[in-house]
Amino acid sequence: MIRPAESHEVYAALEEIFRKSVSEVRRNRLACSSTFTIEELEVTIDGRPIKVIFKNLSRNAIVSSAAGVKPDFLYAPMREMNVYRHIHPVLNMDTARLYGAVVDQFTGRYWLFLENVAAPELYQFGNIDVWIETARWLARFHASHASEPEAARSVAPQLLRHDAFYYQTWLQRAISFRGCALEPVKSYYNEAIDYLLRLPRTLIHGEFYATNVLVQKRGSSTRICPIDWEMAAVAPGILDVAALASGKWNRAQRLSIAKAWYDSLPERLRPPDLVTALDCAQLQISVQWLGWSDRWQPPREQAHDWLDEALCICSRESLRNLKSEDDRFARL
Repeated sequence: MIRPAESHEVYAALEEIFRKSVSEVRRNRLACSSTFTIEELEVTIDGRPIKVIFKNLSRNAIVSSAAGVKPDFLYAPMREMNVYRHIHPVLNMDTARLYGAVVDQFTGRYWLFLENVAAPELYQFGNIDVWIETARWLARFHASHASEPEAARSVAPQLLRHDAFYYQTWLQRAISFRGCALEPVKSYYNEAIDYLLRLPRTLIHGEFYATNVLVQKRGSSTRICPIDWEMAAVAPGILDVAALASGKWNRAQRLSIAKAWYDSLPERLRPPDLVTALDCAQLQISVQWLGWSDRWQPPREQAHDWLDEALCICSRESLRNLKSEDDRFARL
């Protein structure tokens, strides 16, 4: 059950963060696809309004449509908090500014107060050039020193680990929900995750979908601002690319987005075969969506037939080649 944060507690938190007296706070709860309650705040300090995003990561702030839907093993509020507190300042890539945070593990209170970036989501842009530019931003993020696995884990130990157990968890969940419909996918998925586990690792956003990327045009420059870092992880960067390129784009357009990322990466982070890596990553995120919940419907802008996507990927030459190679070695 959602328990809205008490206004006097929000006032007190804001005064502690800004170190000034707050004369007024106007609160507007957003209708968004995040798991947690998010509010737009207009905070008046010294007669001047400041627009703030208040994200409540406490368990009692999980929105009703997400309650009991998001797998419980993913809940770790300090993951996103530490990304904002310790990684973004070093990253220095124009992500949303963190004004401050409230952490009280005894009461289970986890509050983030962030810059309100007034910009549309990427999915509202039909020009693929904007998506290409976003892919290049993604490459710079993956190549940053702040995104090196050891550096990232040292300041955010709650980051998800994309290991074999993690990937198999999603397959087993998907099978439990979809049953025999997943039978044609199982063996290809196992080959795909074996391939992913061999790729270079970095810090990833974890849900780099177009609904989670704000794009702010500022004259001749463009600000790329990913939000909702709840699923941040150490994993192959191609998984972020697969999320970015999912949706309405055709095969050639998806590959052009992936190629922009690949060409902007240092060689040490490049997968040996971009097409195979992208197909394996898109199969993994398809199975992950299928294993998310048996009673969840995505928002309209995220609606997609992930089972059909998974079956389509398994029919591609890249996945069939992976499977035939393993079959050949098994016979030796």
